[in-house]
Amino acid sequence: MSQAEIAYALGYALTDGGPDKEIFADLSAGKLGDPAVIQAHVERFYESAITGTQKRKGKAERVLRFIAYIRHVPARPGWETIGSYNVSKKQVREDNIISGEKNKNNQRYVMRLSGQRAGILSQPSWLTAHSTNFDNDPVKRGKWVYEHLLGGIIPNVPITVDATVPEDPDKTLRERFQKTEENYCMKCHQKMNPLGMAFEMFDDVGRFREKELLRDNKSLVEVDSSGGISHSGVPGLDGPVDNALDLMEKLANSSHVRQVFVRHAFRYWMGRNETLSDSPTLIAADKAYVESGGSMKALVASLLSSDSFLYRKDPASPN
Repeated sequence: MSQAEIAYALGYALTDGGPDKEIFADLSAGKLGDPAVIQAHVERFYESAITGTQKRKGKAERVLRFIAYIRHVPARPGWETIGSYNVSKKQVREDNIISGEKNKNNQRYVMRLSGQRAGILSQPSWLTAHSTNFDNDPVKRGKWVYEHLLGGIIPNVPITVDATVPEDPDKTLRERFQKTEENYCMKCHQKMNPLGMAFEMFDDVGRFREKELLRDNKSLVEVDSSGGISHSGVPGLDGPVDNALDLMEKLANSSHVRQVFVRHAFRYWMGRNETLSDSPTLIAADKAYVESGGSMKALVASLLSSDSFLYRKDPASPN
């Protein structure tokens, strides 16, 4: 690409507003052909975005602050939801509490560092988005993990299959999902169910729980959050897990999962799937991510200063 094309590609890759005056200054000086200059702009935009996010209010801010805190996907020991309380600045500092918006009683919704959360997939926004209106959805949660973190493919539900989970107030969700254990169903569900069931330690809106309420007689039963990784195709990765925290730990320590994440980042910023010729770019991006301790900024800087981003195939070329 020409330097003018690089300026606009870089600006719109990072913002909705296009190149800013700093990019235009380097364009005028003829510096945008230097990958180091491009990396500096990426780092500047990234830091500016984080700073700007911290000034805004609402749910999106809390999610992005959470991501900024954990710094890498998908796990770090995480957050305990402890409800709404009157929280002083001193308590926030001493008890390591993150406080959110105030409710109508002038109390803040707070989350405390503990052993009940592990990364963004145990954050309430993700758990709620991957639930039904009234219940958990182990299939939706498991399918997301299998496809987005393990890099697998789950086919769509055949039109001949009734995918409705039977309602039964006498049974737990795990017991009702026994319907999917029929041979025909398990071709796909054996890949999703064990992953999704590990999140049973959270309810449909992401609250941590140890017991599950049966709706018929209002009795409480112990939640079974055991699950596992199955048919990943990765040597040594398959196996049982005790719960979502155990699952996140296994995924976070997997080089395969990390490389799948890097591949998804490549596709997002390049706007296309990778090809064989993009191998050097993917290897360099993965190396930058690892050597920076899981820095998203380093990953994006590597991608946007790579040949895969800066060069385009000439449409007039026969090859």
